[in-house]
Amino acid sequence: MDISHFILNSETTLCPPGNPSLPVQNALDIFARDFGKVFRTSLTFGGPERAQIQVGYDTGDELDDPESFAVRFDRHAGRTVLKLIGKDDLGLVYGILHLSGTLLGVDPFWFWADREPVPRTEIRVPASDYASRPHRVRFRGWFINDEVCLIGWTDHYPPPRNVWAQVFETLLRLGGNLVIPGTDLPRNGGQAEVASQMGLYLTHHHAEPLGAEMFFRAFPESAASFERNGGLFEQLWQEAIERQKDRNVVWTLGFRGQGDCPFWEQDPEYDTPERRGALISRAIRRQYDMLQAVIPGAPCLTYLYGEITELYRQGHITFPPGVAKIWSDNGYGRMVSRRQGNHSMRIPSLPQPDEDGPHGIYYHATFHDLQASSHLTMLPVSTVLLVDELETAFEAGADDVLLINCGNVRPHVFTLDVCQPVAGRKNRCRPRPAHVFQTLFRRVAGTGSRLSRRLHRCRHQLRAS
Repeated sequence: MDISHFILNSETTLCPPGNPSLPVQNALDIFARDFGKVFRTSLTFGGPERAQIQVGYDTGDELDDPESFAVRFDRHAGRTVLKLIGKDDLGLVYGILHLSGTLLGVDPFWFWADREPVPRTEIRVPASDYASRPHRVRFRGWFINDEVCLIGWTDHYPPPRNVWAQVFETLLRLGGNLVIPGTDLPRNGGQAEVASQMGLYLTHHHAEPLGAEMFFRAFPESAASFERNGGLFEQLWQEAIERQKDRNVVWTLGFRGQGDCPFWEQDPEYDTPERRGALISRAIRRQYDMLQAVIPGAPCLTYLYGEITELYRQGHITFPPGVAKIWSDNGYGRMVSRRQGNHSMRIPSLPQPDEDGPHGIYYHATFHDLQASSHLTMLPVSTVLLVDELETAFEAGADDVLLINCGNVRPHVFTLDVCQPVAGRKNRCRPRPAHVFQTLFRRVAGTGSRLSRRLHRCRHQLRAS
């Protein structure tokens, strides 16, 4: 028997771990679905004595890093056996989805690019051991924003659970572990529950601190003023803490106005940078103290976004110790402060060399600021600029969090695919534009298709011109 290769076919059996968690069971269900598409039959689950694929946790301390996994090949009862071990739940999730991609040929963006896996009768792959590398960024994720293209598939609003599951599956296939599941959506939509059940950490929009309901929705007859109605704000914050305290959450702290604008648009008596910064600092400190009283040591982040960047740089805002400062681009690729109307200071949005951390990045694969929009189109930014800006940010120490505004995913597959290897596991090579374009052609047109050949010719003509 050939022991240098591992063979999958319709008779392949998988042995799952005992009592798998919800995230691991979900990943197993995805693998079984993909297996059925490829071999046109259901995957058989069985015990270790006859299973060709064995999945389990790392009980021998072989793996050092959280969220890591390893694939080992061994001989058992005259056959080659694939053994997948994971350090923890997310390690197993990543490992199972790794097998879906490498063994079954499932593209990470298969759903959004309409690229179903190719049916096969047998798959033969080299029996080469594999171990995942440590992640370059601790928290890596997406902000699903202005989800206009995720609604309308059904009469259900907000988008139903099966739509969210496709978004989160793609993020997990790319190695993500963090998500903002939508913008100002009804709390009964189930999107946060689906994300948690699939193994993702939750975090929040910068206008929804602690994941609290927007003030003007909860109290439409009251002024959105922390000075006059601080107790009502605290009521919403406390409810949000209690609602999410049993989930994996990276808690957002901040204070902006209703509708994602500076708070003083609704509270104009704060008319100087000093007064504005003092109120923001006081509100954030109160959120932090309320959270730590319930969940000591809870991880927190805050966004240096728009007017917050300017006030912070001017020394008017202070943050509690240990809160990750998330530096934001301007929506068009550059790590500088965004404009507000015609006010555009373009203040550098990166930590200084001597600035206390931790730090992270909020980066836009899509942007809509009511003046110019890439919401339904590709980001009009060169691949080289995008990669350079991210690399520069990481080198400046903003590598604890990477949160990418992915919009509705499908219009931005190219940009998201470029960002993924930059923020992925350590020691990966810098993405090459030629490889990125080839991957895009394959997704859009299929290998060897007429459209793919035409796209390749256009690329070569552009390079020659």
